[in-house]
Amino acid sequence: MPKEKKITFRYYLNTALQSVPMNGVDRYPVYARVSFNRKSNQFFYPLLYADGYLSHEEFTTFFVEHKSREIYLATVEYESDLTKIIRNEFAFLGVNGFSLAGINKRYFEYHQPITSIMEDVCRTKLMRHLEAQGDGFTSGFFDSRFLLSQSWELLKNFYKENLSQKISSEVQFFLQAYTLLKSYLHSLSNDQVTTGLDWLEKSHQSGFKSFLDNGLYRSRLEARDFVLKRWNDEFLPLSVDAEKVIHTLNFHLLSAFK
Repeated sequence: MPKEKKITFRYYLNTALQSVPMNGVDRYPVYARVSFNRKSNQFFYPLLYADGYLSHEEFTTFFVEHKSREIYLATVEYESDLTKIIRNEFAFLGVNGFSLAGINKRYFEYHQPITSIMEDVCRTKLMRHLEAQGDGFTSGFFDSRFLLSQSWELLKNFYKENLSQKISSEVQFFLQAYTLLKSYLHSLSNDQVTTGLDWLEKSHQSGFKSFLDNGLYRSRLEARDFVLKRWNDEFLPLSVDAEKVIHTLNFHLLSAFK
C-alpha cells in the first residue's frame, strides 16, 4: 500500500496586512499555510479568539508555546477536518483534478447538512436541464422557499404530462440517489445532523452501502406530508447499484463547491 502524502500546517501572523492596534500594541490576522503534494496555499485562519487578531506575544503564547488548551484543541480539530477533506478530494479527483485553491472556503461549506447541499445541487441541476430545453420553463419554479419536492409538483402541473419524460436518465439517477440518501439518514436512530464532512467518514458510506444492498430503502419513508410522499414514491427505486449511487453522491458533493 503506497504511503500517504504528507499534509503540513504552518501558522503565522500576516504582518503584510494592516495592523489593528489595541492599547498601543500592533495586532495582525493569523494565517495558515497548508502544503500537500508539493503545492501550498495560505489563507486567513478562523481563530476563535476575540476578533481573530493577535499581537506577536499572543501568537507566541497560543501557537508556539500552546498555553491555551482551548485554542490548541480547536486547531487540532481544524487540521483534522481539513486533512479529511484534502485526502478525500485528492483520492476522488486525482492529481490533475485536485487543487488546494479555495480549500478554506470549502471547509466551511462541508459543515453544512449533507441533505441541504444535495438539495441545492439537485435544484440547480434540474433547473439547468429544463432551461436548456427552451419550452417555457422559468427558474421561478425553484423559489428558495420551496422544498425540491414542492417544486417538482409545480413542474408537473406546468408540463401537463409525465415530467419524467422531460428528464434525462442522468438527472433522474441523481434524483434517485438524493432520495436514497434522505431515506438512509431518516433511518438512523440519532437526531444528529449529518454534515458533508460527516459523509466523508468511511463508516457513513459503508453504512449507506449496507442499507442499499439489503434493500432497506424499500420500506418507504413515512412522510406525513402528501407532496413529500409522492416524491418518495416516484424516486425510491425497486433496485439499485450501491457503488454507482455512492459515486454519484460523492461526485456531486465535490462539484457543489467548485
